[in-house]
Amino acid sequence: MLNTVISAQRTIRQARKSLGTMAPLNIDPSESGLIGVEWSPITTTLGSLGSKQLSVDPAWATVFRRWYLDAGLSSGEK
Repeated sequence: MLNTVISAQRTIRQARKSLGTMAPLNIDPSESGLIGVEWSPITTTLGSLGSKQLSVDPAWATVFRRWYLDAGLSSGEK
């Protein structure tokens, strides 16, 4: 699962680079491609950079998967 998320994030980063929509390095220093520009219709300056970087860590996918499994949820449940 982790490799799938890393691959998906890489694809997003490459697409944003090719479109010229990457946030500047002072906003997304790790060049994740998932932290948006400082202000837009869907992004704001709210939240610290550290929090934003933590939230796009691909390891969170495995954490959420574990939570879903522990809750007894299966694919397609709402």
